Amino acid sequence: MNRRTVGIALALLAGGAVLFFWPKKPATDEDQIRALFAQCVKAAEERKLAVISDAMAPEFKAMGASKDEVRQLLGFQLLRDKETVAVLNPSLDVTVDAPKASLSSELVFARSKPASGVELAPQSVVAAYHLDAKLEKRDGLWLFVSAEYKQH
Repeated sequence: MNRRTVGIALALLAGGAVLFFWPKKPATDEDQIRALFAQCVKAAEERKLAVISDAMAPEFKAMGASKDEVRQLLGFQLLRDKETVAVLNPSLDVTVDAPKASLSSELVFARSKPASGVELAPQSVVAAYHLDAKLEKRDGLWLFVSAEYKQH
């Protein structure tokens, strides 16, 4: 290899490194909320209650129940129900008016994990809920402050 080829190769490597390490555009508030919700859905599937609990503000309320009561109810439901292996959220609407936000979602608990909601066999559905939640941004993090749900 001649010097010119080595120089071009080094320049390309340096350019690639700059692009790779260049600071990424910060996620929007909506992106952060969607990511938080996705983490909670995944945590429900994996029965990782701490992830869901950490996403709740200390004063969180759901249908009149405190954060501790909700955590106990979720723990009981997630650990008792060995049939549910998938939690799907086919719809998620997020509205942000920082530092507050709201979300609305459909949640489907199923016995099997399909590639998509379209492939979900009706007999594999354990339960389905509509969820409305309020969030607040505190110290740069979004937290759930309240929630209401209705079973379908």
